[in-house]
Amino acid sequence: MEDFLARLIIEKQELQEKADKLRSFLGKGKETEVVVGKIQFALLHIQIKAMDTYLECLGARIKDLED
Repeated sequence: MEDFLARLIIEKQELQEKADKLRSFLGKGKETEVVVGKIQFALLHIQIKAMDTYLECLGARIKDLED
């Protein structure tokens, strides 16, 4: 079980890094300069919400296994 928990922790850390980078990018206000089109811009915002939900789920799973 410890190996499984370790993999979940690593997965959460890697996802957190990616989410932080995307959030930073979105916060710079330069999306339209880099991203082509409004659809891609909208999809990036949907993606960060999904990543945040996934992070919450991983966090809850880790907490449950640690208790």
